[in-house]
Amino acid sequence: MDLRPYTIEELNARIDKAESDFKAGLGIPSEEVWSERDEEFRFLGHSQRTYCSGKPYEIN
Repeated sequence: MDLRPYTIEELNARIDKAESDFKAGLGIPSEEVWSERDEEFRFLGHSQRTYCSGKPYEIN
């Protein structure tokens, strides 16, 4: 397993690839991702957004 840190060039290449994928319509909107996570972890009784934002977010 290679655990070396990324170089700035590698990071920039990954960002460029992600941006071009997004422009090509290959990305998934964050709202869709959050909705899928909320559904998957519904048994916890709260949204996973709480952990990322620090703000309570109720699941409807």
